[in-house]
Amino acid sequence: MYIERHLIDNNKIKIPNVVITPDHPRGAAVIIHGYGGSKEEQLGLAWRIAEIGIGRNL
Repeated sequence: MYIERHLIDNNKIKIPNVVITPDHPRGAAVIIHGYGGSKEEQLGLAWRIAEIGIGRNL
């Protein structure tokens, strides 16, 4: 599994994110938090989804 931090930089707005890629991805998923949440709250869910093979297809 490959984990990396990214920064989406759109001029004035910078959005930090984490990408978890399984060794052999079978699809893709975008996991976002609700209002008032944080990306760290969703890392456990993202990790489990990557474990079953769904992730960013490079």
